[in-house]
Amino acid sequence: MKLIYIVLIFIGCLSCTESGNGFKQPIDLVPRDTTVMILKELSLLESHVQNKYSHVAVFKDLMKNSGNEVLKKFNIKRLRFEKSIDFYASHQDLMRSIYSEVLDSLNVEASKISEEVLEESNSNPAVPPKLIGIPSSRLN
Repeated sequence: MKLIYIVLIFIGCLSCTESGNGFKQPIDLVPRDTTVMILKELSLLESHVQNKYSHVAVFKDLMKNSGNEVLKKFNIKRLRFEKSIDFYASHQDLMRSIYSEVLDSLNVEASKISEEVLEESNSNPAVPPKLIGIPSSRLN
């Protein structure tokens, strides 16, 4: 649920005009490249969980715990990440470039997966390509 609030804060901050009233840069600012990697993993995680569970109430705790695990993987405390996101979000151009890089990275990864599936189906034409999320038993 907290992740949803963070995303809403991003959207709200991006809709504001950039001015000198932005958040002060934290001393322990999470570096931009690390922020990109964390946001990419959180996006993948959220997408996976949303596909698996249809109702927010069911997956809010899972998202919170999993989000904490992502931050732990990068050795980043939640408060530090939130302060860093507040800073980045208060600078529209910077936040847009971060999200653009996250999106580009996700698109590259999706292209690689599509190419692998295509190569697999081309190497063995008797076997249909795998459809993500659909058990093969349901295809027959």
